[in-house]
Amino acid sequence: MKFVSVIHKISQRIEIISCIAIVAMMLIVGINCITRQFDLPLKGTYDIACFLLVLITAPALCRCAVEDGHIRLDMLTNKFPKKAQYIVDVVMDVLGVAFCVVLTYALYRRTVNHIANGMTGSTMDVPVWPFILIETIVCALLALVYVSDIIIQARRLAGKEDEVK
Repeated sequence: MKFVSVIHKISQRIEIISCIAIVAMMLIVGINCITRQFDLPLKGTYDIACFLLVLITAPALCRCAVEDGHIRLDMLTNKFPKKAQYIVDVVMDVLGVAFCVVLTYALYRRTVNHIANGMTGSTMDVPVWPFILIETIVCALLALVYVSDIIIQARRLAGKEDEVK
């Protein structure tokens, strides 16, 4: 279960990026609101806020998946027998992996396209591709979180629930 614990630890640790980014966004937007009162707005606040939003949401997705914080229909699935619940979880995780693999590929292609075109933010001359690359990496990590969940559910189905996590 080393794979599962490594993926879960990485997912939990990268959430620090989200915490730092949200504090930075609050400070920048707050300072911009104050300085606008004196006709001295911060240049590029919109772009900075958009870039920070990527750093807030993307890493937090993995932590949410590790803690099973995504929306579920527990009212329905809790009425199923345990094995059926595990099977439903495996099916949902397989769909999650498939979605993340497709999304990771699409984001990778977008990253390469933006590197080739030199696309920058709308108000600042900051390249966009590093933030898309971050989304790509996090999406791939999210796929690995779903794979680790499949491993956990498979062990539960095999009756090795005490060894899980």
